[in-house]
Amino acid sequence: MFDLLIQSIIGLSGVVALLLTIAGKKWGCIIGMAGQPFWIWMSLEKKLWGVFVVSIAYLLVFAYGFVKNYSEDGRL
Repeated sequence: MFDLLIQSIIGLSGVVALLLTIAGKKWGCIIGMAGQPFWIWMSLEKKLWGVFVVSIAYLLVFAYGFVKNYSEDGRL
């Protein structure tokens, strides 16, 4: 049951993040970052090392998007 909840959060946050990002909304990167701890937890629990590496990469990309969207001058 807990796995189903985690997988639902992963799926929902991923789809919402993509839709918001494609629509040019700043919230896309925030929703995307909010879903990454669930990806990371699931990948570590199931020992899915490739998924873990990709999850870290996605987290970094979403963090970059957050800084670009919310910093005053848009630079890091």
